[in-house]
Amino acid sequence: MKRKALPIFLTASLVFGGGLVPGSNVLASNQVAYDDDLKTPSYMIGSWDTPEGLSKEDAVYLFLQTKVLQPKGRSAENINVEINHAKDQFKIVDELSDSMTDTHHFRIIELHNGIPVYGSEQTVAVDKDNQVTAYFGTVTPNLMRSNISTDRHSKRMKL
Repeated sequence: MKRKALPIFLTASLVFGGGLVPGSNVLASNQVAYDDDLKTPSYMIGSWDTPEGLSKEDAVYLFLQTKVLQPKGRSAENINVEINHAKDQFKIVDELSDSMTDTHHFRIIELHNGIPVYGSEQTVAVDKDNQVTAYFGTVTPNLMRSNISTDRHSKRMKL
């Protein structure tokens, strides 16, 4: 009798006790984590409402401009201007399609005057409706406004 009671007790405790254990959903929507040094998002999971009529690529560029570069800044007044600003600073280098989930994954690099920025790479997932669902990466804020001095290196080259 004791041997039959143990499996029933264990099964019942797993079935009924599982719902009583406090926890959180790992895939909860709208999760954002910020890079401590750069103060920019390092990942975002959730759904972002892409304006209608944009291609997947333009949805990615607009997302990078309005949610990553300017997460607390102004809203997009002119979508085409915002997309063009993002195209100046980012380049899509690869796209993978997942037919099982109907998603597209874009690998993007950040550029400064056309030169790739070391360590600034992003991955963006877009669903079948061109809605951005996930972002992972590192972005250097205010890169286009930065002046990178080359004086020290120029003097060294003359020696």
